[in-house]
Amino acid sequence: MRIIVLLLCLFPTVVKAQFQDLSYGPVAGLNISNIAGDFFDDADNRYNLYFGGFAEMPIIGPWGVRSEMLYSAQGAITEVLTAEVIWKLVYMNIPIMVKYQAYKGLNLMTGMQLGVLLSAKTELESSVSNLETNVEDEFKGAGFSWVIGAEYRLEMGLGLGIRYNLGLSNIDDTDFAEAENRVFQIGASFAF
Repeated sequence: MRIIVLLLCLFPTVVKAQFQDLSYGPVAGLNISNIAGDFFDDADNRYNLYFGGFAEMPIIGPWGVRSEMLYSAQGAITEVLTAEVIWKLVYMNIPIMVKYQAYKGLNLMTGMQLGVLLSAKTELESSVSNLETNVEDEFKGAGFSWVIGAEYRLEMGLGLGIRYNLGLSNIDDTDFAEAENRVFQIGASFAF
């Protein structure tokens, strides 16, 4: 475990030495998520957090590439009779995006994202009791999304951004339903 932590700490330094124009840093923010599809027509948004890191490198002129690795808590809230069901989906999202610097500090980004399911639970809240159930077997282990967004980066390295993740894959692993992730993100990053 200590070796893994040491390698993760040294990785940015080694990469920076190989790619002088590479910038990297932490990223975190608010997820406003929902699930679209069968059984989720009237679902409410679920508010949670995402965090991780990014690396970006210019290609030519205003064009560049940005990749991230994000821990992302997502899901939705539905109602069944008088109870509220909170769908708690946790993903490790890995977006790879093309970045275009439209104006000094303003960057537009779009690309694909792989989401690997880390956990899936439902929490049933009623006036009588609360019950949490593991439902990982009802969801696929991975899914793809299309990502589109914008970020404004200050000269000091602080970036403020918004983006939308449109689920392209059916995440439901049952034979009788379809569902896709929908996530709006508001966040901040800091580039070294």
